[in-house]
Formats: sequence, C-alpha cells, structure tokens
Amino acid sequence: MKKLSVFISPLGVRDKRSVIFNEVIARCPDSDYSSVLYVTPDTFSQTEASRRFFSYLKTAHKKNSYIPFQAFTIKKLCTNLYETYKEKNIISDRIAPFILYEILGEKNIGYAHLLSDLLSKIRHYIPDRELYQIKEDIKSLIFEEKTMKRAVKAIEILELYGRELEEKKLIDFESAINKSIPLIKGHVSPKTLVLDGFFDPTPLELKIIETLIENADRIYAVVEENAGFLKFFEFTGETRRLKASNKRNSAGYYQYPSMEDEVEGIARGVKSQILGGVQPCEITVSFPVPSKYLPMLRRIFKKHGIPMNMVEYDISGSRPFTAMEDMITSIEDDYPRNEFLSFLTSVHFPGVPDVIKEWAISFSNRAGIVKGRQAWFSIKETLLNSTEKEITPKIEIIEEFQRETKKIINILEKIGQTRDITQFSDELEAVLHKFGYFDSLEETLAARYGDSITRGIDSVFLELRNFSKLFSLGEAGGNAGFYFKQLLRGLKISEKKTDGVRIVPFELVAELEPRVVYFGGMVENDLPASPVIDPILPEKVKQHLGLPFLEYYLDRQKRYFKRLLNSSIDDPHFSYPTADGEKMFLPSPFLDWEMNLGMSALQISTEEEVLVSEGSFKHRDFAEILWDGKLPEEKSVKRAIIRRFGPKAVLSVTAIDAYRRCPLRFYIGRFLGIEREEPPEFEVEARLWGKLAHKTMEYLFKDSGIEVEDMDKRLFKGLEISLKEFPIGELWSKVAKEIFQRLLPLLKEQETELRIKGFNPYMVEKSLKTAVDGLWLKGKIDRIDIKKIKNKRSKIKNDEKSDQVILLDYKTGAIDKHSLQLPLYAFMWQNENAEPVEKAGFYSLKNGRVELYPKKASMEEFIQDALKTASGLIRRMRKGVFEPVPFMDGECRSCFHSALCKGAK
Repeated sequence: MKKLSVFISPLGVRDKRSVIFNEVIARCPDSDYSSVLYVTPDTFSQTEASRRFFSYLKTAHKKNSYIPFQAFTIKKLCTNLYETYKEKNIISDRIAPFILYEILGEKNIGYAHLLSDLLSKIRHYIPDRELYQIKEDIKSLIFEEKTMKRAVKAIEILELYGRELEEKKLIDFESAINKSIPLIKGHVSPKTLVLDGFFDPTPLELKIIETLIENADRIYAVVEENAGFLKFFEFTGETRRLKASNKRNSAGYYQYPSMEDEVEGIARGVKSQILGGVQPCEITVSFPVPSKYLPMLRRIFKKHGIPMNMVEYDISGSRPFTAMEDMITSIEDDYPRNEFLSFLTSVHFPGVPDVIKEWAISFSNRAGIVKGRQAWFSIKETLLNSTEKEITPKIEIIEEFQRETKKIINILEKIGQTRDITQFSDELEAVLHKFGYFDSLEETLAARYGDSITRGIDSVFLELRNFSKLFSLGEAGGNAGFYFKQLLRGLKISEKKTDGVRIVPFELVAELEPRVVYFGGMVENDLPASPVIDPILPEKVKQHLGLPFLEYYLDRQKRYFKRLLNSSIDDPHFSYPTADGEKMFLPSPFLDWEMNLGMSALQISTEEEVLVSEGSFKHRDFAEILWDGKLPEEKSVKRAIIRRFGPKAVLSVTAIDAYRRCPLRFYIGRFLGIEREEPPEFEVEARLWGKLAHKTMEYLFKDSGIEVEDMDKRLFKGLEISLKEFPIGELWSKVAKEIFQRLLPLLKEQETELRIKGFNPYMVEKSLKTAVDGLWLKGKIDRIDIKKIKNKRSKIKNDEKSDQVILLDYKTGAIDKHSLQLPLYAFMWQNENAEPVEKAGFYSLKNGRVELYPKKASMEEFIQDALKTASGLIRRMRKGVFEPVPFMDGECRSCFHSALCKGAK
C-alpha cells in the first residue's frame, strides 16, 4: 500500500523543507538519492530545493559528497518524456504567436499573443475538452451577437493553428504535457516522490501530479495552509501540521514623496541591516511590478555599494539587448538618430571605431540629423556649412568620421538586403561577431550570468531559423527583424551568484524564507493589479468555462501577499511612493492605512556623498571666486586673456554682443569652449537654416540692379543653388520652398518701400575690420543699399551732398533691439567708406519687414553710445571679469547654466 505524507505548513513556518529532507535522508542511508524524484512547479523552486538540500546535508549531517536526487519541473519532466518516446517535435511557446500571426494574415502581433495566451489557459484549465466543444459552449453562453462572433472567430483561428501543427507533425508545450500522462504511467515509477512548492496548480498539473502519485512507492508533500493545492489531499494520506514561529495579520508601512526617494530609503535600510551584521543573501527586496523599479534599483544600490542578485531578470531590457535591437531598428527605419547612436556608442559593440564613439553624438547633434541614410552620408558637408564658428575638431577628424560612418552603414545594409529569415539570421550573426558583440558579453556579463546570456541569444537564433524552415516563409524575410526583436522580448535568465541581496518577484519571496524583506511600490493600481482587459471572452464566460477570471486573480494576489507578510523573521518593511512626477498614488488596500510610519530617515551616506561633501569644503574658496566673476591670478589665464582680448586680437561684433548679454555665459561658451549638446528637434537646425536663407538672399541681390517684379524667378533659382550647397534632405527642401513662397509677397512689398525711399541694393556680404579701444573688431554686413544723389553740389557755397547708404542684417530668428551690432557696423563702414550711413536695420526673414535704427537719435549719437558701451565691455574682458550678471532678466530663462548660476534671476 502506498504511503503518502502531507506536511501542512501554516503561515510563518521556518525551514519547512527540512522535514522532507530528513525523510529523504532516512530512506537513503548510503547518500545515493538518485531514486528520489523531486518535482516542483517552476525552475526557481527546483534550484532553491537543490541548493538548500546541499546546504542541509553539509550543516546538519556533515556530508559533502552524495548522489543528488532527480529534480524536475512538471513541464520539463513531461516534455523530456514526450521528446524521448514520441515523433512530433515540440515547438517553443515563443514561436506559437508567430504561427498565429501568419495565420491571421494581419499585422497584429498583440492579438496573436492574446490568442496564444488563451490557448495556453484552455489547455491548462480545461484539459479534457476539445476546442470544438468549447466553441459550442461559447455560442450558448454569449447572447450578444457581435461579442459571440468575435469569441467564436478566435476559437476557429486556434483550430486552424492546431491543424497547421498537425500537418507539420508539430505539437505545443501544453499538448505535449497532456499527451505525456500515458508515458508517465509506463515509464516513471519513483521509489520516493517529493512534491514541493506547489501553491495553486492548474487542473492539467494536478492530472500529472495524480499520475505521479499513483506510480510512486512513497510520497512526501509539503503544502501551505492557505494553498489551493491542500484541497487535493483532503481525504488521502497522513497529514502532519508544522509549527509556525510567528504569524502576522498586518504590518506598518513607510511612504515616500517619489519612487526615487522610496528606492533610496530601501537602499539606506538595507545598508543599515548589512552594517548591523545581517548577511546580504538574508535580505530580500521585491515589488509588485519589478520592471518599474529595476533600473533605478541597480543604480542606487550600486551607489551605496550594496551587492544584489536578480533571481529572474528580463535581459531583453538590458543595455546589450536594447543596443542590438536599436541596430536592427536603424536598418529597418532608415537610421533614426537616437536608435543609430544607441548602437554606435554602445560599449557592447567594441568593433565600432573610436572616432565614431567619441564624436557621433556631438556631430549628429550639430548636423541636426533626425534620420536618413543620406543625412548620415552628408554629415561632413552639413557640419562645415552649418556653423559660423571654427569647427572644434580638425577637419581630418570629420573626414575620418564620415568614412567610418559610411563603412558601418554599408555593412548594416547587407542585413537589410537579405531575402529570407535564414539569410537574415546568418548576416546578423556575422555582423554581431564583426563588431565584437559576443566577445563584449563574455567580458562584461559572464561573471554575473555565466554562459546563460550567450545560450539565450543562441536560442533566439535557433528558434528563428527553425521557424523559417518549418513554415517556408521565403519572401517574408522582410519581417525577419521584427520576428527577431519579438523573440528577444521576455528573454529571462537568472544571475549566477546568490551572495547578494536577493531581488525576486513577490510571488516567490516566501520560497526564500528570508530574514529581512523590503517590499516597495505598494500602490493601489499595482497591488492588487487587474489582469489586462480580455477582448475575446467576457469574465462571466471564463468563470463558467473554468478559466481564470477577475476575482480569481484578485484573490490569488491577496493570498500571495499574506504569504509574503509572514515570510521573514523580522517584520517586513513595506513602502509606497505618493507620486511619480505629477501622477499621485494611494497606498495599496492590502495595507492597514492606520499604520503609516511616515518616511524612514536613516543617516547612511554613500561614498559619493562623502566625496562631494569633502570636495565642496576643500574647493569652497575657488567656487566663490568663480561665481563672483573673477578669474584666478594665474599666468596661463593672463596669457589667455591677452591672446583673446589684447591689441593683436580680433573679435567678432557678435562676440561683443554675447559678452554684453551675460559675461559668465560668454566665458563658459566662448572662452572655455564648453557647449551644451542638445538632441535635435524635428526641424532644420537653426544655424543651417540661417545660412541657407542668407545664401538665397545673397544670390537674389548680388547683381544689385534686380527689379521687384523680377524677384520670383531669381529667388527660387538662388534657393535651388543654396540647397545644393546645404544638404537638408528632401523633406526640408520642400519646406524651405514653401516658406519662401509665403514670404515672397512680403519681400516684394518691403523692397518696393525701399525703392520708393530711393534705396537700391548696392553690395552683399561686405566684410569689415576696425579697431575699437585697441581691440580689432570684425564683422560682415549682409547687405548695403545705396541712395544716389544726382546733383551732389548744392547752390549754397561749400555745401556738398554725397550718396547715402543703409546697412541691413538678415535675421531668421528673434531680433535684439539692444544689440550693438548695427551701430558698430555703421562705425566700421564709415571708417572705410565715403558714403555716410543714414540708417541701419534688421531685415526679418520671418515677416519680410525691415526695422531701421536709430529711431530718434542721430546716427552719430547712435554710434558714439555703442562705442562707449563697447569700450567698457572690452576693458572688463581684459581684466578677466566674467560675473554672472545678465544684461536682461530674460537671458536667464533660456540659459543652459541657470540652474547652477547664482546670478540667475
């Protein structure tokens, strides 16, 4: 007669596996445990059982050598049997949605995943009913016609899927598990069967368990008191109740202003536990939705020097995989800037040349690249034509960057030109090897994950090739990148080490029986969380069919929370953030809202904080000098000032204006050469657009004598020539033409007004150079218009009238009415030319209007006031005064340095 022993474990029991380990050891006195079949619900429980058994033998029985028991999950046990004794091949559950995707003939992978998930649940929860029977049930249960037809259509697609697999002699995992039951009866007869870790097994799993129990001589099972699994043993076998060390019904919780503050609080709490003598592996951290917290957790734990190990880690979201995915997206989507840069600058592609890694972000930003193979191919021309300043790197670097970029794109294009999925896989694998991707994974991740990362990638390539062979997709090779990225998603592995703080999904915390638990992210929408809305079957229909439904999921989460509440020796540390940005949160209803403990305020400093504090103290005097706008008294600085602002120096008029607007910003940007790199917006880069517009207007008036009525043809001819010189892509070329088409009537109107006043175009792009207070100023006037005086000699004796000019500066952006540019240009012109300046003005290429200066004062007063101001500014430059005192308050609102600057208003 079979003997079945069930150990009932109330909440709060510690080391519950030891009772089973003692029984197993007693039955195998020679340390050969190979006759024991140890079955668990998942790989995590299997690994933990094996690890704890070894530890228990070593500590309690002083045994270091033994023959281990056979440990299997139900899925692995059944699929191994099926693959051994049956002819059909089992397809991966990650491939199933692709088959449904092809059957649907629609570009809707989300719906294919929903169908695959529905089929998996049907196989697990209604294992004894066929799809055609379920279809008839649905017809009788759903009365609303549209909903019924949608559900029936879904089942019919699943039937097509089944026939597709049958024709190709394939089978899915769940069907293979069901078909393995006769194989268990014929081939699996363990002397000792151990059932461990099962909480709420599915009906299909219960069928397997029942079959295993029938075939075993001796059965041991440890079952938690509130587990659904306990009902399975209600009237069979011997039961023994284990003693609980503690039982909690509630616990206090901490609230934090944000997720960042919450993780910081958890990290400081963990650090204090470790400093107090608790081993890191005795501490467990968990969240209802780990994906929200993991990147932040890694960063903050690293800052505090806390070792951590992920029990289950989705590597598809890790940097190596996002970089690889971005590389594929670049090929598919014509090299968009962000995705292409993610690939080019990733440390996981060491084969990308250093010149690319160093300059890709800066160059693409300056060139205003949004996307486009041609834009990357013409980055050199764009850079050289889009700035008035001297290019920071030498032109040789830009040329090398351009050459290497073209090489990389040409290599990637081979992947995009593949004809089928198999060829795509071969080319992609070759490119990854060429750029050193696999070597990088070995160097950076092998210590943490062993070879599981490489095996994970290999499995993706294998599954993709198998999918292509099984279904002969041929011309569907265009979808190869899409399928590859889909296979990457959800790819999970476990970390090799277990000596750090354990980071686990909250359903698994009780398995670890930790000493200390930190459970964060307890907001009402995440715990309990409702399942994704099912567009196929209504909840009542699922309940009637025996499938999991809304109340089942809510109750299950509540029971798992009670397990977690009693899983640790010390009281658990629960927490939640009150907000994420502008989004406000309420605590989980599972918490006792009367037990709010406020915010934990442990004074645990990181090494980084200590160094910053020490650095601030040591360099306080220097910081005060910098923000007071004075430079240190060093010879090198003095030499730099003489070189930049001495009697031999040449400074542009626009630089004088920049110093006037804010001396400190001038110092940081123009003196130190430090610029902030910003990602381009979806528009033509401002400097490039300014160059294009200036060049077009230069062509329009370069021959002086053009009539207003003849402007149309010449303007667009000039634009066409300018566009060849400034490559901005087809889209923005069209935009530029539309802008000038709208601007043309306004330009004609303004030019007519100038002609009526007697002024006609005279010169364009006139360069000037003049000394002011011993400093040479240079500039370039966009356009000079002249008014010819026919009778220059007046009737009054010694009174002569000369020709007059107006100076015009084109502006594509905002106009600074306080600028020194116009009066200094007027002064420089009159120093070199006989014709006096009547007016100077800004010619807006946004509204086609000219605003002339001075408004009231004479031109002489206009010039002298500017010279006085410029002389004062030059003297301050030479003294090295760069204080954070902007000319106008508004400067600070658009300044990159306002957050750090004490002069910001």
